[in-house]
Amino acid sequence: MPDIMDLYFSGHTEDFRRMVWDEATAYERTMPLPALAGSLEFLQLLKEKGVQLGLVASSDNYKIERAFEMYDLKDTFDTVVTADRITQGKPHPMCYLLAAKDLETDPAGYLVFEDSFAGIQAGNNAGMRVIGLTTTNPAEALKELVYECIPDFRGVTFEKYCSW
Repeated sequence: MPDIMDLYFSGHTEDFRRMVWDEATAYERTMPLPALAGSLEFLQLLKEKGVQLGLVASSDNYKIERAFEMYDLKDTFDTVVTADRITQGKPHPMCYLLAAKDLETDPAGYLVFEDSFAGIQAGNNAGMRVIGLTTTNPAEALKELVYECIPDFRGVTFEKYCSW
């Protein structure tokens, strides 16, 4: 949000900027947070198989906590990195490198699922393998930047995960 404010609202008054910030924050506290098809089942499968899971999100912690409550995910992730924990946002790899540090393992051993160009670049810059989610951008735009593209997690097996 600070980057958006600087990019699009730097020429406006502080009162106007505060109004935009407050309205955006209020909307984020109530906006729908639909789960990507198959994602909850996929997370459960990985957890059952003993895979360490990290959540890296550009969102603030309050939005992640809301999603955790909605989908009963409080004990799912071994680490959570939100905008509240970093000083450099995507495409900088800081968020992914912090998650790897939290999990005490080499970043090269991680698989990143990303839908944005900045997130894909951050994962690649961290030395991680990136699977592109075609929820925001089409596969044609992502395929040269990622290891593989998927539309969602329906039907993704543990064997498929291991092959990535």
